[in-house]
Amino acid sequence: MAIVTFVVSLAFFLMDVKYAFLLGLITGLFNIIPCSRILTALILSAAITFATAAVTSEVLLAIIPRVIAHLIDSNVLLSVIVGSKVRTNAFMTVPGVVIGEMIGSVPGMFLSIAVIAVLKNILDLWKACNLGHYTWR
Repeated sequence: MAIVTFVVSLAFFLMDVKYAFLLGLITGLFNIIPCSRILTALILSAAITFATAAVTSEVLLAIIPRVIAHLIDSNVLLSVIVGSKVRTNAFMTVPGVVIGEMIGSVPGMFLSIAVIAVLKNILDLWKACNLGHYTWR
């Protein structure tokens, strides 16, 4: 949440959008909500930007960093942070989250990390019990 708030606030500040920190904070706070986080933050921030902007093109400029930050947060940061807590490799977690998102949307993303962790534990147990070594006789 803090990373998303910082990145979006910085992007809005560099784009000279009014209330940059407030809009970044709204995005960071709505990042906690699992299913509608990006949509709710987009609608609320676009309405605030539309009400305070002199040009309506600033509304589109306010949407772009938020979508980019959401994509990076959902696909990269979530994989790395949660993967480190579950002790899985980020190289396996990132594609797993992307595949889980393609199969089951947001719930698929969260479940994909659990599935990867279970498979990792099964394979580690398999290796520890030496079940992976089989010779033909």
